[in-house]
Amino acid sequence: MRTAVQEKFHDPRSSRLAHDMSVLTRDGIYLGSVKRINGIYFETVPPSGRAFWLNRDRILYCDFDEVTLTLDEAQVDEHRLSRPRGERWEPPVLDALEDGLLSEDERRRQRERMERELSEQRERSSTSPVAETRS
Repeated sequence: MRTAVQEKFHDPRSSRLAHDMSVLTRDGIYLGSVKRINGIYFETVPPSGRAFWLNRDRILYCDFDEVTLTLDEAQVDEHRLSRPRGERWEPPVLDALEDGLLSEDERRRQRERMERELSEQRERSSTSPVAETRS
């Protein structure tokens, strides 16, 4: 365990992150182990479940074979990524969709509903008195 002074001056980006290190939350919960490292991101593989990526900014400190995150167990889901982000900005909404918050079928139904509503709006606007006076 680090002292408060060590934690204050510790830079997580210069940490010696390595494959197969155990990943723990700030409250001591084991999440899995480091599988891959890609720039500022690392992939964690839980004992059961789907692997996920985290930003190295979420590292509180690294010790020999262990990574401790700045996150408590309850906060981890908010920071999970399905893949490392590229150089271009990607809106968080896309990550949420790709991380399975909406199934393929739910996305299809949502898209159909939105297209139907848009079509109804177009019909209403084309038959409105304002649209008729423009013609």
